Amino acid sequence: MALDYGARRRPRRGALIISGAALGVAAIGALILITLNDRKARIAEAKAWTVSGAPCAHGLGAAWDADAPPQIVDFGKARFARAHGATRCAEIGYDGGRSGDIFPICQFDHPGRLEITTDHGATLFQLGPLDPATVFVEHGVARCVVGRSQDVD
Repeated sequence: MALDYGARRRPRRGALIISGAALGVAAIGALILITLNDRKARIAEAKAWTVSGAPCAHGLGAAWDADAPPQIVDFGKARFARAHGATRCAEIGYDGGRSGDIFPICQFDHPGRLEITTDHGATLFQLGPLDPATVFVEHGVARCVVGRSQDVD
């Protein structure tokens, strides 16, 4: 029997198409899992940072004491000035972390006085000497509640 070394086999296009489709489906599945895990993490972080409490009292526009200038933190698109105490800040998603759009949130252990400055202007809050506070800056507007999360390190 003579062998024809010039004959070529037809490429198996069907197998290539099926392999390519399977690879595409696997890649899409992996992206969906990554997106869902990322969304769950964002929701958990927003839940850990979100505090409900009484609104902070609005402060008066008096100048800061020259002997004790404010401690200032610039975070996100806001400036957070406080009389004293420690600060922790993060950015969380709107709608309880479900949105990819984010806003700054800061927690203070006992700030005394807060002045939050954004593109919308300055907002002053006055707290008791040992009151903790959480400030949300949603859509450029500062909102303060008395209290802070114990779940945030």
